Amino acid sequence: MSTSADGSADVGAVATRVDEPARRVTFGLVGDIHMHRGVNRSGDLGNGTFDFVPMFARIQPLVSWFDVGLCHMEQPFAPPGTPVYVAPPQLSSSFELADGLVAAGFDRCGTASNHAMDRGTAGVDFTLNKMDEAGLGHAGSARNAAEAKPALFTVNGVVFAHLAFTFATGPMPSGQSWRVNVTNSTRIIADARAARAAGAQVVILDLEWGVDKIVQPTSQQKQLAATLTATGEFDLIFGHQAHVLQPITKVNDTWVIYGLGNLVSDHPSGPSWPAASQDGAVVMVDFTVDDGVVTVGRPVVYPTWCDRTNGHVVLPTSLATDMTLPAWKRAALAASTERTRAVVGAFLAPGI
Repeated sequence: MSTSADGSADVGAVATRVDEPARRVTFGLVGDIHMHRGVNRSGDLGNGTFDFVPMFARIQPLVSWFDVGLCHMEQPFAPPGTPVYVAPPQLSSSFELADGLVAAGFDRCGTASNHAMDRGTAGVDFTLNKMDEAGLGHAGSARNAAEAKPALFTVNGVVFAHLAFTFATGPMPSGQSWRVNVTNSTRIIADARAARAAGAQVVILDLEWGVDKIVQPTSQQKQLAATLTATGEFDLIFGHQAHVLQPITKVNDTWVIYGLGNLVSDHPSGPSWPAASQDGAVVMVDFTVDDGVVTVGRPVVYPTWCDRTNGHVVLPTSLATDMTLPAWKRAALAASTERTRAVVGAFLAPGI
């Protein structure tokens, strides 16, 4: 309470803050939305339309809890007048996938992928148009050169930059190298610095890197992580491409989530693909900005498993204790949890 000149209490004084309050933003990160033909069939209504909402309904309560749900869009949407189903190794999906992801609680996706050009420039344009219509933010591919610049967005008063790059992609038209961000450490660092100059307080980097089926980070992943984090420009790095979960560690005091695995896919379990290709996770990372200082919380892993036998529905593995599920499914969920534990260890959420 302030006092007036004669020493009496000034009851009319208005309290004011001396400093700005700390602001906190929590992200839920997931891996590949990998739409093999089998996954598309699970959403196919048979009348020319698709519904992917049921696929993600069981994780919706978790994903929607976060301030930002962020996924990795591995493929483009089929442009109008073209088939959704394409022959491997190409990937494609229907534009209704964007609505399914938004219904699940996702707010944005990285789109830099080795499959981003599988439906040509029309596929890139149509995909981003439909994501915009659904209210799904994106970074990593572009409709024009200006759009290839770092994407900034604000949550709870904190300005974020989401950068997304891929190790490779399909052919791009001459003069349009801006269509998909292809990994180059000099370019990535320059984009991070440009984002900072544009007002970003937090810079997160979304990388497609690594080798199929390989859990441990490759020497190339480790070297790139070391080079990038040494600059101090990145607050978090997270990745995709191995299609299995990879470890979480700190590099130069920056959290690096090497691989988030597949959230949904149809990689066949067996000699060609391990059961771990159906293991995924929703990884919580929180950012606190206090007096200009950014603190990144320790990642927390909520394991998931894709039920390929029942519509490719994504299930939290915590449902292993749900006695309404058949015994074989509870066993599969428990096994998935243990595979994930073997990779991320102490980063599992409490009680799992």
